[in-house]
Amino acid sequence: MRNSHFIITFISAHVICIALQIYKSNCFIETSYRKQQYETTYQQLEQKKQELTYQLNTAKNVSTIRKFAQHELGMQPISLTQIKTLSA
Repeated sequence: MRNSHFIITFISAHVICIALQIYKSNCFIETSYRKQQYETTYQQLEQKKQELTYQLNTAKNVSTIRKFAQHELGMQPISLTQIKTLSA
């Protein structure tokens, strides 16, 4: 009787250990998948940040602003003789 009780306890403990190992493995796989998703999102955001930084620097460039004003808006450069001061 005592021997069978020991065997049942021993087998039960091993079954519980196996179940816990499977659970641990599943948690690890799920965490790894989530980490991979976050890294992919991070890389996409970094690339978008670089693109936006480039666009911002291009938009701040004086020659780009001048070209936009002359070609898109039809503005012409002015000379100093065209500038008039107003006194209040």
